Amino acid sequence: MTFKLLHLATFAAISVVLAGIGGVAVTYLVVEEEVRDLIDDDLEAQAEFFAALISDQRISMSRQTVQSLIDEAFEPDPDDVGDIQEMLWITVYDRTSGAHISNLKHELPLAQPGSGSITRELLGHEWYGHQHDQSGGPIVQLLHHSDRWRDSGGSSRRCLLPAIAVVGVNVTLLAGLVYLSLWPMTRLARQIEQRPAASSYPVELSTPAREVAVLRDALNGYIRAVDEVLIREREFASDVAHELRTPLTTLRLELSSASVDMESMQSEVERMIALVSQLLTLARLERSSWREASEPVPLHVVIGDLWLLWRRSLLTGIFP
Repeated sequence: MTFKLLHLATFAAISVVLAGIGGVAVTYLVVEEEVRDLIDDDLEAQAEFFAALISDQRISMSRQTVQSLIDEAFEPDPDDVGDIQEMLWITVYDRTSGAHISNLKHELPLAQPGSGSITRELLGHEWYGHQHDQSGGPIVQLLHHSDRWRDSGGSSRRCLLPAIAVVGVNVTLLAGLVYLSLWPMTRLARQIEQRPAASSYPVELSTPAREVAVLRDALNGYIRAVDEVLIREREFASDVAHELRTPLTTLRLELSSASVDMESMQSEVERMIALVSQLLTLARLERSSWREASEPVPLHVVIGDLWLLWRRSLLTGIFP
């Protein structure tokens, strides 16, 4: 199985981008959930504090006092729907009588006692919040509009802007590195793919990548070496044809004459045999086959033989 490095790098870049997007999405969900939990905890703490305040035995609060406190601390009935979406809805229920005090006018009875998260509907809207049951005291419900719950994602998105910016910078840097790393190699492969098989021109590619430059120079070196071998072979074939033409011409002339000169023909044949033998020797040298037929000769043995020959010449007075 074969593949292109550019495709592999593109796949890696896409994987990094998807991983970054997935990480941002998971972070967004986690942050959004944390923001909502923070809002719920704040509602729970406010409800608990308000219930403890109005049930404190040291503070005497009438119904009017509690209503005034609610009206001052929380916005009363608004006329604009946009104001409803931004406000909190608080209701204080009397455990014994079931009467209630609220900043919004309604006649909704207490569903059930106890503390925990609740969901209620009022004025055609859905509300989410917390109910706190003060032991021996009133029951306080503190809720916010459903749109405020949904809009909590805006805070999450603002928190994620730095993460999105970092992912964008990383993707840009990754794309730049992939381009700088693989584009020279892709150009080199494209040039080799498109050049004719018999072309002996060097590969021309300017690149700052050292590895690609080394590969380009090595390819150009191989191309020059092959081109030189081909030139030598053409010259060799031309020389062989030239050398063989002369004896062959002589033989043809001798054979066409009335009186054949056998000695001349023999001489030309011997010349051709010698020429062919030289050509075979040259071919073996070109293939370096002479290295396989040769044997290493110890240099000290050769020097010793020459030394003995020289001493014998001195003793006999005969110099070779």
